[in-house]
Amino acid sequence: MLFLVPTFNNPRGYCLSEEKCKKVIQLARKYDLFVICDDVYNLLTYIPADKPGDPPRPAPKRLFAYDKKSDPDYKGNVVSNGSFSKILGPGLRCGWMEAPVRTLNVLRFSAVTRSGGGWNNYTSGILASVIELGLLSEHILDLQTKYKRHLDAMCEVLTNEMPPEVKFTKPQGGYFIWVELPERINIIELREYCLKEYKVTFAPGPSFSIDRNFKNCMRLAITYNEVDDLVCALKNVCTATQKFCKESTQKM
Repeated sequence: MLFLVPTFNNPRGYCLSEEKCKKVIQLARKYDLFVICDDVYNLLTYIPADKPGDPPRPAPKRLFAYDKKSDPDYKGNVVSNGSFSKILGPGLRCGWMEAPVRTLNVLRFSAVTRSGGGWNNYTSGILASVIELGLLSEHILDLQTKYKRHLDAMCEVLTNEMPPEVKFTKPQGGYFIWVELPERINIIELREYCLKEYKVTFAPGPSFSIDRNFKNCMRLAITYNEVDDLVCALKNVCTATQKFCKESTQKM
């Protein structure tokens, strides 16, 4: 089994290229590999529209779309998981799944489905009404506008106030900005310094590596707080990083 976040992934915000998506499908079919895609950020796209005032352009195609039934070697290797937790409320713990028939049959006749009637029945009913009334579509458009404003504001702070040797890539969707500092910087020590001196924090890079790599990287979240709070906190992180980098240079 292979687990992927192919679109606006956590923590780096990257998307698998079309070439890589096709290669994953080839390998999955060759080795009959079961691929689970956590497609929870796909609707949170901030790709600029072609015309001012139009909604953002859609995210890149999901990996699921490359597993085409019309292909002669199609087996149905990819499952796409979506979640209302990322677009409506984290406490909902409810989502949806698109999957090939052979996977759906396993789920359809599982004990949870046959005995319990499904997963999270009450919440699913409420969400069905939200979708039917068109409320979810309106809400997602609001999120896209709001989160893009957050993203733009935070990237402006990073550009203007981080040391010049600090690098980041502005994502086109999702929740996160990935920031890479000089290799001499120990991100855990920087995080402790930020907490002690400025009462701010971030997710350190080693948290996202089974081998504790990315020792000089941080992940920033753009969604939870209001934009003014995010900007204020990030400016403190930048100030702390400037001082920390300067001190680390002097010690060399």
